Amino acid sequence: MTTFFSLFDADTQYGNRLHEHQFLWFLLSRVRENDVQRVDPTDFKKLVAQARDEPWNNSAAVLSLANILVTSLEPRAYDLFIQEIGEVVARFIFYEVSEENSEFPDYDKIKKANYQKYRLYKFASFLDLLRPGHIYWCGQPESESIRLAERGLDHFWKANLQGQVATIARWIRQPGPSAFSAKQEIRSRTIRQRRALSLKLEGLKPREVAQRLDEEGIEPSHGYSSHAEHYEKNPNSFQVRLSKDRSAARKMSKPSMSR
Repeated sequence: MTTFFSLFDADTQYGNRLHEHQFLWFLLSRVRENDVQRVDPTDFKKLVAQARDEPWNNSAAVLSLANILVTSLEPRAYDLFIQEIGEVVARFIFYEVSEENSEFPDYDKIKKANYQKYRLYKFASFLDLLRPGHIYWCGQPESESIRLAERGLDHFWKANLQGQVATIARWIRQPGPSAFSAKQEIRSRTIRQRRALSLKLEGLKPREVAQRLDEEGIEPSHGYSSHAEHYEKNPNSFQVRLSKDRSAARKMSKPSMSR
């Protein structure tokens, strides 16, 4: 997938922000099979709040969010967005034109070529609405954020509805790469549990911590059948990991600022 430099290229940052805000809240829901309607921002925020309270695959709010995202990514949504901002505005600040067709541009082809750009940024901005502060797509976007959005979009679009709902639920629970892989999410959850318990057991000796981790059924590090074995065979390695786990758990327990 092609990585685009930015969503809009207005003359001023203020102009870009205005169009980015318009783009952010361009969300559609399906009313009937061939009919769509705009989603009111207030209603959408209520859905997000409900989904955060119940971020599970069987949550009605998460299902509604997945359907809104699917509808907003479709070609018809892209056509409606171009109609909303206007073809002239799209030509000047949205379409990216390659050098080979810049002299005699065929705007029908250019419009089709920029559908992928619309989909990528719509997916990224949607994730940002669900969990602000994890995807940076405005202005000059972070390359890491765009790569994450590309990976997530590919995973989301290839999945069936059940898989799409699961992806949204995972992102709400734990924003990051693990949202786009069930296996990675399980591993990420295991690490979080290990870190939290390690911090909770801070008053115990490393050997005792290893025993408690085994008692709780938390998966040991790769290459060891148990945490006790890890400690017995390589106590320095175990204690280094224990220190890192506790440090990470402390950072996670601190309140974060969201924009």
